[in-house]
Amino acid sequence: MKYTYFHLGIFCTILFLFTIGLLLFRWNGQRKVQQQLNILEQTVSRTSLPKIEKLPSIFRTGKETPHKDSPDFPISVKKEILPQYQKLYEENQDLIGWIEIPGTMLNFPVMYTPNDPTYYLYHLFDGTNSLYGMPFLDGDCSIEPRSTNLILHGHHMFDGTMFSTLLEYQDKNYFLSHPEIDFNTLYQEEKYAIISVFYWVYDEKDSSPDLYYNFIDAKDPADFDRFIALVKELSFYDTGVLASYGDELLTLITCWDYQGNGRMNIVAKKIEPCALPGLLDSKNKNL
Repeated sequence: MKYTYFHLGIFCTILFLFTIGLLLFRWNGQRKVQQQLNILEQTVSRTSLPKIEKLPSIFRTGKETPHKDSPDFPISVKKEILPQYQKLYEENQDLIGWIEIPGTMLNFPVMYTPNDPTYYLYHLFDGTNSLYGMPFLDGDCSIEPRSTNLILHGHHMFDGTMFSTLLEYQDKNYFLSHPEIDFNTLYQEEKYAIISVFYWVYDEKDSSPDLYYNFIDAKDPADFDRFIALVKELSFYDTGVLASYGDELLTLITCWDYQGNGRMNIVAKKIEPCALPGLLDSKNKNL
């Protein structure tokens, strides 16, 4: 009997040490992620930085021809990176913008690697391997020319970081307190009003164009209207925000696995900063 207790004691000790080690590992990983995010946020808050003249290739327009005097030679519009993102872009040219939901923990850079679409699923801004990853633009989307619907992916972390905030939107009162999303590209500050909040089970083998996560570019007004009707029907509640063909859309997606491979989704439309006053005063107000 004493040998049984002895072996049980050894097992419990090993289990205890393993648990402590695992917790320390996770704590250290979380600490490193938070340190890097703090540095990124501090960098963005500085605005007196030299301007970058080089334009990222994903933002260039037209195709070059050997004859610059040809009437068919494309005219490229030179853009200047917003001051707050200049230093970060110098450090990592995968950066395409910044996503924030004011008043929440969602406040992160957005990355884009179309040749390796899921690279930032498990990498931080500096390329470090991490389960946290970084929010990133879907590889099938494009900033310029801009896709009708920009799809951003981010992890649901149990410490409340990354896209975990999206799950709070099950509660309509939370939406009423946070109805706007700020998604800035390198060159422009943009604001979005939430159209729909819903849950869906993702099936990576299903490439049907009728599925919301395959909707990137509207073929015509009917195609756009079909998408909006779908996400409005799926929504947990009526946000009071509508969209029409020509509107620019933003979709945020994160994991929600209580039914297996589930996704929490928020669809929003780009608005002018002055378009939202009065939204909270009337749930039936249409934008």
